[in-house]
Amino acid sequence: MSHLQDGFTVTGRSPVPLIEAWFRAALRVAFGGKYAGTDPLVRRSRHADLQANVALALANKPFPAPYVAGEIVKMLRVGDFVSDVRISALGHINLTLNTEWVAKRLSPISASERLAVPVAATPQRVLLEYSSPDVAEVMHAGHLRTEIVGDAVARILEFLGNQVIRERRAGDRGASSRTAAGARLDCFNADLAAIRHRIEDQRVDRLVYLAGGEQREYLELLFAVARMTGMEPSGAALEHAEIGLVIDPRTGSELKSRSGEAFRASALLAGVRERAAEVFDESGRGARLDAEARAAIIDATADGAVRFADLLVARHDRYSFDVNRMIGFTGRTTGFVQYSTARMAAILRKGKRAPEPASDPIMIKTGEERALVLHLLDFGLTLGQAGAASEPHLLARYLYDLAVLSMAFYWACPVLKAPNEEIKASRLALCAVTLRTLVTGLDLLGVPAPDWM
Repeated sequence: MSHLQDGFTVTGRSPVPLIEAWFRAALRVAFGGKYAGTDPLVRRSRHADLQANVALALANKPFPAPYVAGEIVKMLRVGDFVSDVRISALGHINLTLNTEWVAKRLSPISASERLAVPVAATPQRVLLEYSSPDVAEVMHAGHLRTEIVGDAVARILEFLGNQVIRERRAGDRGASSRTAAGARLDCFNADLAAIRHRIEDQRVDRLVYLAGGEQREYLELLFAVARMTGMEPSGAALEHAEIGLVIDPRTGSELKSRSGEAFRASALLAGVRERAAEVFDESGRGARLDAEARAAIIDATADGAVRFADLLVARHDRYSFDVNRMIGFTGRTTGFVQYSTARMAAILRKGKRAPEPASDPIMIKTGEERALVLHLLDFGLTLGQAGAASEPHLLARYLYDLAVLSMAFYWACPVLKAPNEEIKASRLALCAVTLRTLVTGLDLLGVPAPDWM
């Protein structure tokens, strides 16, 4: 789980970078300096708070993974914030963190406007280019996906302190095989000139091209020529953030209308809103709402569903535009995450606690509280990874998991009827930081976060 990518480091309060540093030191002492840079492969685990799988990667015939793991653990100096270290039969190194340390680690997040997420140590000037329809086209499903992914990447990078330039390119990059060779060459030269302009005149550190897989070979050639001709100076980066196809769940092929043309984005969005209205009314949630409030929640659910369902899928994977699966209030849907957010807001309203930064001490008394706090610690790390790799699905999946953990906490840990006032204050504080993390994360994905559903 390397958190060092593309010139900047953003970790927040996650324990992962600390554990990685201790493991790298242990690897250096156990096996020599050439192993000091080895990725310890630290992951979350069902068997412990964290698991390091580096021993499996380094194992060989005479030295099996459990032996390698034992040599590493002998040299591991993790301090008092790790309460237990165990080696599995296969060589996994499982670590359990000190519960009191975990609780204290959350306090700066609870007290910070930015949830203790620092801005990038080395802010970058990033240009995102994504395709848009040319003057002869209308926006279709593919353009919609590029817009959603591009907007989320831009929001994340900006939150991390980077300057983002958004540029939309009309029509396809390059030219089709049916186009005359001269026209293709002109297009290629124009793209090379654009790279030079962006690096030399706009002083861009990182160029990210959000485009489909059909443009992979063209962009690889473009980047190679740019590097050969000295257009990519040291420190600048040229990246193709590949966007997978939008497919029809009924056919498994690219989403098209009955006439065989790509579906218009406006028609798809209208269909999603219609389905959102049906599901909301069937749930009975809007029985006491006036027409304006009902419409606002339906709009938030529909808009959020289109974005969140897309962003849950890794951008390079094919994405099935399934309206029935994306609309709902349970499962991997934006409705569930939005409902979990609204639930936290409702608890705070009833407890007369504002969802603002505060220094209230947070205690961990149950497994559900512990799991929730551990996940909250990884918010900054997740944002850093999502921004560095232009992969907003990392944040979307983090938020879904956060919603699941928050609901488990809600059902297992009484807040307003807590055993005593001290525990009540602690749980209200935990609700507040959970709510702010959900709202902040959803906003970075462009997803509305209603405070009532």
